[in-house]
Amino acid sequence: MDIFGIGVGEIFLILVLALILFGPAKIPEAARTIGKYTRALRKMSSDFTQAVSKEIELDEEAKKTGDDPKAAGDPVPNHMKDVETSPGLSSQVPASTAPTPPAGPRTGEPGS
Repeated sequence: MDIFGIGVGEIFLILVLALILFGPAKIPEAARTIGKYTRALRKMSSDFTQAVSKEIELDEEAKKTGDDPKAAGDPVPNHMKDVETSPGLSSQVPASTAPTPPAGPRTGEPGS
């Protein structure tokens, strides 16, 4: 009898090693923790699979109807492109908006 490709002798060996490593008091707590993380991992896997399947279905539907989102054009407006690609943008900041140093005596400098 194999469970997940593991024989009865191998399961028995794993249980004995767990008993030796954790002791009889800690085994239920360790099993609960392992179960909790296993459930969380399965849920994340299921959510990811559902999201990918939904995206694939939407993409196939868009191809069937001819509503290809890539054919709609560039989603970045032209006025945004000018801001992103203008060289020397930081040198164009007016002096009135430049940060001013704090007023008052400085401490920690040599000679003070």
